[in-house]
Amino acid sequence: SGYSLVAHNLILEVVSGMGILSAFFVIWWIGRLVELGKRKDNKNLIYRATFLALTANLFFHSTYFVPTMLWLWFMLLGLSQRQAKNRKS
Repeated sequence: SGYSLVAHNLILEVVSGMGILSAFFVIWWIGRLVELGKRKDNKNLIYRATFLALTANLFFHSTYFVPTMLWLWFMLLGLSQRQAKNRKS
């Protein structure tokens, strides 16, 4: 009863599990958030809003430990990146 099995935060969990190698994940994660923040169009706003809401949930709660929530997070990320790629073409 003196310690916890999870870090209760996605970023802290990755950093505590991977150490210095987690810098790649943190840089990638910040890059995705910056990319979403720079968009000015309202196209696919539902994907961006859902991704950001789920990111906030994973950042402040241990729901990242549920595989389905993590899959949903990556699925939403893929949908938003796919739309960004199509927009540039």
